[in-house]
Amino acid sequence: MIDQITTTQDAIRRLPCRQLRVVVETSPDVWRYIAKIQPYGADGGFAVIPAYEGQKGFLSKIKLTDSFSHPVRPPQPRMFDSRTVSYRIKLSFHPDGATQISAADGSPGMATPVTSGPDGRGDFKGMGIMARPFSQPVFTGGVFGITAFGLHHYRRASVVKDTVRFSSLELGKRGLLGRAAVRLMGYLIKRSEDVEILDLGPPPRIRSRRWNGITGRRELMELRVCNLRNEHCYLAIDCTRVPVPKADRNPSGYILSSQRSLQDVGIIVSFPPPKNPSAYNTLDRAAEAPYHYALGSMNGGDLFQGMAG
Repeated sequence: MIDQITTTQDAIRRLPCRQLRVVVETSPDVWRYIAKIQPYGADGGFAVIPAYEGQKGFLSKIKLTDSFSHPVRPPQPRMFDSRTVSYRIKLSFHPDGATQISAADGSPGMATPVTSGPDGRGDFKGMGIMARPFSQPVFTGGVFGITAFGLHHYRRASVVKDTVRFSSLELGKRGLLGRAAVRLMGYLIKRSEDVEILDLGPPPRIRSRRWNGITGRRELMELRVCNLRNEHCYLAIDCTRVPVPKADRNPSGYILSSQRSLQDVGIIVSFPPPKNPSAYNTLDRAAEAPYHYALGSMNGGDLFQGMAG
C-alpha cells in the first residue's frame, strides 16, 4: 500500500504546472469556454478566471451561519461590504490562505483597474479574506465554486491542448441548451492523500473521497488534476449540470464563491450585477474604496458546500 501511495504521489508531482481552460459541451461537438485555472509561479498559489465576457459585476462578503449547497444570488441579508466592479475579475488563492479579488488581466507588480493587494498593515486594500493555508486545506468542501448559466452566450471554444473537457454525457444529459447551467468545483488535495489515478490524461483523472454538499456526505468523485507549484497540495476540479439559479433574471452570467474564513465569512461574486448597482460603492481603482478586514482566520468551507471546517 505504501509503495502504491508513493507511486501515485510521484506521478502527480511530476505533472507540468500550466494554465488550463475548462470547456463544456453544450450540444454535440459544440464546446464553450467557462473558466481558466492559472497556477502561479514561485508563489505556489493559483487563480480562477471566469470566462464570462461581461464587464460589470457585484462582489460581497457573506456571513455563513448554516450549511447549504445551492448558489446564493445577491443581494441577500447576510451580505456586507458589497462592491461593484467595471472589469472582469479573477479570484486568487495563495498558500498562506490569502484569498482575494483582482483584475483578470492584471500582472504581478503592475497597477490594475481593480483595487487589490495588501495595504502594508496586515489588511486587504480591496476584497479579501484569510482562509485555511494550503498546508491545512479545507476538507469540508471545495475551495471555490462557479455556477455558469446561459452557456450559449459564452464564447465557443476549440478543443485544443491545455483544455479540461466535460462532455454533455459526463454532465448528465445529452445537450445543455436553453437555461441549463453547470457548476465547476475546485478542491485542494493534500499530496500525502491516497488517491486512485484513473488515467494520466492530459489532464489526469483521479478518484478521491470528498464532501458532497448536495447529498450531505463524503463520496467518491472523479476529478481532473491541475498541478500547482506547491509542496503541500494540488488542485482537482469537477463539473456537473445544475438548475439555473431561480432568482436570476439575466440571460447569461455566473456566480463565483470562495472558501470561508474562521469568522465564517466568504466572498461571493455575481456577473451581471443585481438591480440598482449604483447603490453600492465601487472596487474600481479610480475610486479607491476603503476596506478593512482583520487577517488571521483559519477555516474552510464553500458557499456551495458550506459545512463548517
